[in-house]
Amino acid sequence: FLYEGGVAAARQLLCLPHPPSAIFVGNDEMALGALDVAHQMGLKVPEQLALIGFDDIQTAAYTHPGLTTVRQPMKRLGEVAANLLLHRLKNREAPIRHEVFAAELVLRQSCGCPGG
Repeated sequence: FLYEGGVAAARQLLCLPHPPSAIFVGNDEMALGALDVAHQMGLKVPEQLALIGFDDIQTAAYTHPGLTTVRQPMKRLGEVAANLLLHRLKNREAPIRHEVFAAELVLRQSCGCPGG
């Protein structure tokens, strides 16, 4: 889940006999690596390769083209995780709780979608 992992994975995918025309990457840091590989290979993003990351790190808005990404509520995730852990430590027999959070698609230029 690091920049270098995105570089390695993108290089592997884009060197396939039939490379993908779109990549959805597990996080934005890896997406930045994939974006750099696309540029190094002379691919135009998004014209020849659509690219989407996940997390909406601050840097995503400043890449060229801007990185389309999925934003998740990081602060809220941390708060809930800490509260669940503390609750579980105090009540070891309590049933396991699952929390679901809404994510938001942040359209920028790298996916080639209208409005991005």
